[in-house]
Amino acid sequence: MFRKPVAAGVVLLRGCEMRHAFWLLPLGVAVVAVATCAPPATVRTQSADNSYCLACHTRYKSEKLATRHADAGVSCTKCHGASQDHCRDKDNITPPDIMYSHERIVEACMECHPGNLLARKEIHQEGRQAGKACTDCHGSHRLAHRTRRWNKATGDLIEADGARVPIAGGTRRGARTPGNTHL
Repeated sequence: MFRKPVAAGVVLLRGCEMRHAFWLLPLGVAVVAVATCAPPATVRTQSADNSYCLACHTRYKSEKLATRHADAGVSCTKCHGASQDHCRDKDNITPPDIMYSHERIVEACMECHPGNLLARKEIHQEGRQAGKACTDCHGSHRLAHRTRRWNKATGDLIEADGARVPIAGGTRRGARTPGNTHL
């Protein structure tokens, strides 16, 4: 049907071929229109399935920051890693793969929310100068009651309520807790 390429994407057609190819123009216009149109703002991505994490961390079923990210298709694992050892640990001694100290929260959020695109940039700059992190204003994203507390930089268990934690010689995962720490 197409015979002689003239330039990139342009071809010359002979008379009889032109009659049979008349339908190609509307089809081409439709394909280009669909390919270049941005989806409307009301179109949502599929919600992230955080059910595995929410089985224990039930508070986050309704916490604003967690639900907004889940609605946008961003799962817990995007920020906190798969944390499989943490999930399998019935004694809850093993920390999640990734945790953020207050000082590292902004850096982590900026990976997906660059500062130059933030609405009301000046208020965000003022917050940074005052030492605030994103979660100080945008959802607390902290557990109301903790039974364990880890050093967020090293993953060492630094505080526990004593329940289900073997005391002698540290934890079952001895490398995570100093042996001389009484829990």
